[in-house]
Amino acid sequence: IRYALMPHKGNWEDANIPLAAELFNVPVRPVQTRKHSGTLSSGQASFFKIDNSMLRFSTLKKAENTNSFVMRFYNPVSQTQKAKLEFTTELTDAWLTNLNEERQKCLDITESNSLLIIVEPYKIITIEIQVKMG
Repeated sequence: IRYALMPHKGNWEDANIPLAAELFNVPVRPVQTRKHSGTLSSGQASFFKIDNSMLRFSTLKKAENTNSFVMRFYNPVSQTQKAKLEFTTELTDAWLTNLNEERQKCLDITESNSLLIIVEPYKIITIEIQVKMG
């Protein structure tokens, strides 16, 4: 059993306890893969970054019926959260979907690789993204 306490000022939302809990419960685990084609930058890189630590990233997977990716985020706090998602690759399309991956609304792509998302309090959002291949 692992147990942690995090003293803080204010309430749990002000202290961003969901982020602290995730960092405690989901450590980084390096993995080694076989040799395969593709590129990997020599510096530190991620598939995407988000500029709002109050939003929690939940899922990244291949879409069930298309050649695109599905991402899920949730807002564990009582205030609406806005965030910019910035990808390391160019996006061609993006949609807000429901949990069944049915497209609900087209999202605007900015700077060819960024999206603005808005997540209402205590809600989950699902986004489908199409990346530029090649």
